[in-house]
Amino acid sequence: VLFRSYAAPLLERKLLTGRLAAGEPECPEGVAVVCAAIDWARCGRTDSIAEETLHELWLSYLPAGTRPQDDGFKAGLDWTLRFVAGKIALLGHAAGGYRAYDYIVRFANERPGAQPPHHAAWATAISSVSDAQALAVGMSAFLHDSYDDAVTAFEIASRSSANEVAAIASVNLGATLGALGRSEEALAIYEEVVARYGDAPEPALREQVAKALFYKGAALGALGRSEEALAIYEEVVARYGDAPEPALREQVANVLFYKGATLAGLGRSEEALAVYEEVVARYGDAPEPALRELVAMALFGKGARIGELGRSEEALAVYEEVVARYGDAPEPALRELVAMALFGKGARIGELGRSEEALAVYEEVVARYGDAPEPALREQVARALLNKGIALAGLGRQKKALAVYEEVVARFGDAPEPALRGQAAWALLFKCIVLSKLGHRKEEVAVYEEIIARFGDAPELRSQVANALCYKGSALARLGRQKEEVAVYEEVLAR
Repeated sequence: VLFRSYAAPLLERKLLTGRLAAGEPECPEGVAVVCAAIDWARCGRTDSIAEETLHELWLSYLPAGTRPQDDGFKAGLDWTLRFVAGKIALLGHAAGGYRAYDYIVRFANERPGAQPPHHAAWATAISSVSDAQALAVGMSAFLHDSYDDAVTAFEIASRSSANEVAAIASVNLGATLGALGRSEEALAIYEEVVARYGDAPEPALREQVAKALFYKGAALGALGRSEEALAIYEEVVARYGDAPEPALREQVANVLFYKGATLAGLGRSEEALAVYEEVVARYGDAPEPALRELVAMALFGKGARIGELGRSEEALAVYEEVVARYGDAPEPALRELVAMALFGKGARIGELGRSEEALAVYEEVVARYGDAPEPALREQVARALLNKGIALAGLGRQKKALAVYEEVVARFGDAPEPALRGQAAWALLFKCIVLSKLGHRKEEVAVYEEIIARFGDAPELRSQVANALCYKGSALARLGRQKEEVAVYEEVLAR
């Protein structure tokens, strides 16, 4: 109770202001000491930081232009150890050194705009790390996108005498090398894991071998070596398809889904559909969240593929199965897949000319997810609204279509996500089409200008802006404003 009501804000204020209490002088040396200790923990070091190491590291955290004083470190350390409430301080004594208070580490890590640990912290954390601790440091470095530091840490951990530590580190080393674009090195690491541990009976090692094979297959697929990837996926299923361990069941389900997607990408649609159906047959009744998500993904992939083959009624049935199975699921990933299935259902119904039914489905998407904060669901709502506007325009209900397009712009026109702003830009373009049909030429030109003004500097919306410029030129020509038309086409060429 003391911490929740009193200590937490005092810790935050002391860190952010550099003052223990109002009216006291700032202590930049103390802030540097605690920030160094915080980054030590953020780098994955769960042990205490020795005073000598902390003294060495704190210099990297002093404000630019600050000249370290002989007693500056000691004064800063003493400042961090002063209690803010009860016996709670920014730093505390721990075996062999000091440790930042857990709450303040979380606060520093989760603050909006938090920067990754200082490069000096990674170097220091890695320089004295044991092989088991190196695994945690590598994980933290990977999550902070410090891939080179992750490679160094994982290489240390991969040499551990503990097989489980070495195997986990090796698999993660391969994934990190892949993220750095060093694909051939990553493949070699995965092959080494399989060679070393492929016959191991321990469940933890079997899981890492399955992961290594899965990642190897995914890496081969990314390199365009799809047939080799398929062979690897089949090896995973052959090895672990009957394994009862939850972790291995998840890996097999993952592999089957990727196998289906790979086959679909190769145009082998019937084989892809068979694999998606295998995922559902094997894991359709599984209660585990990861397996439920993979089943939903397989069903959605099946529906999309069937639709592309022109078997619309079958596709609709699959989308409806997704909604029936997972429509009330609270998990974000499943909610997104249900929204995607509903949107796919609406689009497919629209292509069949059943516009009124399509409108009802798009309205269901908005009703279900219109207030959802998640970007993925907001995107599905934007897409549903846009398609609703298009359907209304196709039915000759132009004023209602305009209102829907304006709703898209009002909801998403200033969104930070490029995908949402893109939907708003398309809504404005479709609004122009309706205005043109209604003969509202001047309004049409004004909306083109709005598109250019809103999105002209956004590189990801270049196609919408280019369309707006070209259509604006045509609209000006119809208004007899040829000089302005020429100027617009010159702008197109300049862009």
